[in-house]
Amino acid sequence: MNPVIQAIVFTMVALQIISKVARSGCHFVLEMMGYVVRLALLGSQDHISPQTQKLLSDLPVDPETAAKQFHLDGKNTIYATCPNPSCHQTYKPIYHDGCPIAEYPGHCTHKRAVISLARVSLPAQPNEDSDMLDITLSLNYLSL
Repeated sequence: MNPVIQAIVFTMVALQIISKVARSGCHFVLEMMGYVVRLALLGSQDHISPQTQKLLSDLPVDPETAAKQFHLDGKNTIYATCPNPSCHQTYKPIYHDGCPIAEYPGHCTHKRAVISLARVSLPAQPNEDSDMLDITLSLNYLSL
């Protein structure tokens, strides 16, 4: 992968995973960085080299496709989140007897909330968290 493209994608992935920037925000960052690269490479030239043409054609336009180049589909944990606006307590999934279906508490137990989280296989408000070790190893592998 071209170092310019790698730096653009890395920045977008870091914003998405570490800073929790929404996909729409990452899409904007990706578009703007691509625009800046195009302006820098094209300038007022009438003719561009084959290398520049290849770089411009390889610029990613979709954050999800770009992020897949980093192989970050590792360990993710989906937490249940209390829907109470003054609480937002998170709860880890509970697995029983090797069953792959997660369970969450039926009620929020933080701040004496009386809001039901419902005992279902999916949380009322999912909150996904990525494993930073997986991310770091993937980024180190990509830079080799």
